[in-house]
Amino acid sequence: MDNEKWYVTTILMPDDILYVGITQEEYGTEITVSEHDTEDEAEQACKEYSIKNNIPLFEEYKEVY
Repeated sequence: MDNEKWYVTTILMPDDILYVGITQEEYGTEITVSEHDTEDEAEQACKEYSIKNNIPLFEEYKEVY
């Protein structure tokens, strides 16, 4: 049985914008929003958190050179 968890996590990127995404590691209570049993559950929770809090999804991050 696979006991992996998925986490919805916020991260401040170099462009000084806070993003939200999913990870398989917990990074602490200050940036971990929620814990989920499946990737699909985490993805859905991430999208809902993004909309509710007006925070862009990490997948929207564009690295600036």
